[in-house]
Amino acid sequence: MATSAGRYCYHFNGTGSTAALTDMTQALVNSYSYDPFGQILGQQETIAQPFKYVGQYGVMAEPNGLYYMRARYYDPSVGRFISEDPLGLRAVRLTSTSTLKTIP
Repeated sequence: MATSAGRYCYHFNGTGSTAALTDMTQALVNSYSYDPFGQILGQQETIAQPFKYVGQYGVMAEPNGLYYMRARYYDPSVGRFISEDPLGLRAVRLTSTSTLKTIP
C-alpha cells in the first residue's frame, strides 16, 4: 500500500485477514486480531486502511462496522450477511445426483 506518508506491506493470517501492516523498515505500524466471524478483538492502527477481515481477498471494512464483500454486506457482530445472495439458488450448480462428465 502506498500513501503520501510512505509505502506499507500487508501481512495476512491463515484465513486471509490482515494481521499486521509494516513500513519499509519492517517496523510494525498496524496490528489486528479477530474472532472466527470477523469481529475485531484487538486493533492498533496508525495508518487507516479498509482491508481487515479477509482483506487479502478484497473485502473492505466500512465505517458502520460492516464488511463489503462485493455483492452484499456482512455483519461480523452476528456472523451473517444482511441481505440475500443476489444469485440466489442459481449459485448452486451441483446436487447429490450430479455426475462428472469428461470432455474428450
